[in-house]
Amino acid sequence: MDKMENAKEIKDCPDVVTDEKKLRKVSRETTAEECEALGLWDKLLKVLSNDNDGVGLAAIQIGYPLRAFMSLHQIRPGSNQLTEKRFVNPKILSTKGLISPKEGCLSFPGTFIRTSRHAQIEVEDDLNGRETYQGYDAVIIQHEIDHLDGVLMFERESKPIKAGQKIGRNQACPCGSGKKYKRCCLNKKRS
Repeated sequence: MDKMENAKEIKDCPDVVTDEKKLRKVSRETTAEECEALGLWDKLLKVLSNDNDGVGLAAIQIGYPLRAFMSLHQIRPGSNQLTEKRFVNPKILSTKGLISPKEGCLSFPGTFIRTSRHAQIEVEDDLNGRETYQGYDAVIIQHEIDHLDGVLMFERESKPIKAGQKIGRNQACPCGSGKKYKRCCLNKKRS
């Protein structure tokens, strides 16, 4: 990939922010033009190219509190080739199903937790319009959108429910949505 090769030549590669207080800042809306003018895409790609495990990076993670991120996706399932995808002002429009993936974050190296994420999402943003993502791609995008909202993966940690354990209507939903149980999964049918 030419972009990956070009990214290695960028001289001012920013450090990944690890300060939780800075990462909890809600990012402001931006434009594709502002991202280009700041060289944001090249900086994000440079950091992702330097980290073999990184598959997504939000602008806030390199010190730019802007609603933009980049993610890397397989060209086709099972392929070793990755393609970059840029997002500006993304919003999740709809969701389906739940999965519990093991997640890590470049801002917290070496830390991995089980989270609760939606298995399928429909996303709209200023660069790509409306698109649907599933599985691992959906997890990456949800993780990065959370960064734009000042939410860290720890808040999505999947809490196992013990057999026979009752969940109160006003308790946090165990699916990790951040909503009260009565407003989230209480009345959903189990399959």
